[in-house]
Amino acid sequence: MVDLLKQHETAGVLDLSWFDDDVCLVALSTGEIGLVNLVGGFYNLDMSTYPLSSSLLLSIDVLDSRAIVSAADGSLFLFDIEKYCTTASCRAHDFEAWTAALHKTNRSLVLSGGDDCLARLWDVRDGLEKPIFSQRHEMGVCSVSSLPNCEHIISTGCFDERLRIWDLRAPKSPLVKEVVHTTGGGVWRHKWANPSASHVLLAAMHAGFAVGAFEANVLDCSNDIQTAPLVSYYRQTSELAYGVDWFILSEQSGSSNSPRFRALVATCSFYDNHVTFAVYEE
Repeated sequence: MVDLLKQHETAGVLDLSWFDDDVCLVALSTGEIGLVNLVGGFYNLDMSTYPLSSSLLLSIDVLDSRAIVSAADGSLFLFDIEKYCTTASCRAHDFEAWTAALHKTNRSLVLSGGDDCLARLWDVRDGLEKPIFSQRHEMGVCSVSSLPNCEHIISTGCFDERLRIWDLRAPKSPLVKEVVHTTGGGVWRHKWANPSASHVLLAAMHAGFAVGAFEANVLDCSNDIQTAPLVSYYRQTSELAYGVDWFILSEQSGSSNSPRFRALVATCSFYDNHVTFAVYEE
């Protein structure tokens, strides 16, 4: 049972990301960042806004004291949460910048993906002036991520129903491997299990929600091991699967009477306003 503690009326919320236990940042349809402050507790919720763009904001990702935000006009904004200001911005994509993420182990790198079918990597030391990695896909790129246990590997989710990994050690001609095919729906969002990257959780639009499991050598672009099987699909609703996140409860190797992998999963779907919680285990 999940209880509603507090509700705050605001503009449309396209994405959100936690800064710490008391502050959450939200990407708003008005082109503003919303900073939701819970310092006084859930019943004293307060939200301030900071204008970024004349276009609606599509995604936001927070790491340490920074946030990267993408917008419908193709722009990216690097935002300093503590100083409450934009530190860099650029026109990253010709069409909607569906997604952006901060690299989890290299603070200098930012990832982005857009409806122009490009996945890009940026070095913030250059002020987001020119991508250091740019790879064309068959369709729009709607999710990007670094892998928690491997600095030189990133992953991209695409409207063409593929999740791919890329080896960045040769950025001009990177090795690439397709690791998941979500038949029937594009990979709108994906989240790796932290810190092992042994599993990935996907919001695959019309295909529903899915979990893929991997052996370590599958995530090596230099070998020809084929796509990992999807462990399970979950479809609580017939509407679009649009949002996912999870908290890894336990993970262990070898035989045991207890589950090898166990996670608390949160999912949300479009049009029917559903958020669901479940425990996944294998």
